Amino acid sequence: MKNKLKIVFVGITLLVLTIGFNFSSIAQDPPPPDECLDPLDPACPIDGGLVFLIAAGIGIGAKNARRKK
Repeated sequence: MKNKLKIVFVGITLLVLTIGFNFSSIAQDPPPPDECLDPLDPACPIDGGLVFLIAAGIGIGAKNARRKK
């Protein structure tokens, strides 16, 4: 009997938390619009993924240069 009561209590608690989190995400304001429409504008930052691509290229180049020695 005690185990069944615990299971019901946990289930109701999870249900209430799930509904609460869903409603709180609906109540948030939408994100501001992106003002960086011109890629040549110096105020627009360069995408951070470009740094990872350059680093990967340097790493692969160093690996191949070391392998040729």
